[in-house]
Amino acid sequence: MRGKNNTYNFLLHFPQTRLNWLNWLVMVLYAVFIWLSEKYRFSFLVVCIGVTLLIWSGLGFTILVNLIKIRNTTGGNPLKKKLTMALGIAALALMLIGPLIFILIADQYTKG
Repeated sequence: MRGKNNTYNFLLHFPQTRLNWLNWLVMVLYAVFIWLSEKYRFSFLVVCIGVTLLIWSGLGFTILVNLIKIRNTTGGNPLKKKLTMALGIAALALMLIGPLIFILIADQYTKG
């Protein structure tokens, strides 16, 4: 990253790592949830809880995708396949429960 165009190089290589993509995604999610909180009058606490739960569900999705890749390459070991299946079900549950909890919390805040 040394050279004349340091800013250009930084912007060019910034989104290439997964962690930076995750940071960008979190910032976009926070912006969307802040916009939703203004539109539907959620409190900022509900916004933070919602973003955290969405990150959890995204994490569950990432785990699930990686476990499917692992399951396809494990060969004939039945214990590894069962373990990956159990972890995949747990990741799927995490992915589905996160937004559901947010909807329930947001529903309670908007009623009260």
